[in-house]
Amino acid sequence: MLPIILSTLVGSTSFAAAALLQPRTATEEAVCQSSFTWMDNAEHNSPCDVVSHLNAICNNNQWDVPALNASVNYDSPSTSAHTVSLCTCSWASYNLISACTACQGFAEKTPQWTVYSLECGSDLSTTYFPSNITLPAGITIPFWASTDPTSWTNGIFNTADAQAKANQT
Repeated sequence: MLPIILSTLVGSTSFAAAALLQPRTATEEAVCQSSFTWMDNAEHNSPCDVVSHLNAICNNNQWDVPALNASVNYDSPSTSAHTVSLCTCSWASYNLISACTACQGFAEKTPQWTVYSLECGSDLSTTYFPSNITLPAGITIPFWASTDPTSWTNGIFNTADAQAKANQT
């Protein structure tokens, strides 16, 4: 109904049609606590912002990272939800979404890499991010996010170890 109201107000149906054609984007409502700025990439993007952009590359430039609360978890890549891709099944995606979980104060909701990647199949990454996929302008992957998730203690993202890696670079 909004496009009809707009066309009435502006007197142009082409403007109304343009209002329907919103560009798709990566979005994140998740906000990291201030003590986690060390997780930011070189451009000062939070891990929540970076992972939304990385996953959007393989999902028609659209990916949303909502804020967490006690009843909301981030889902692992799923074939039934059509979220399995080279992007979501990468080490960087796992590490960044895990960091996004931790920086909001919900580290206990971080799944093991084996659980996260269970449905990835042939899309499962053997490197931090597929080399044949170009990152969006202004988005870089922090050094700590390139860690092979199997090397974290018990295969679960480890904030202290990630911070130690961030301090090395």
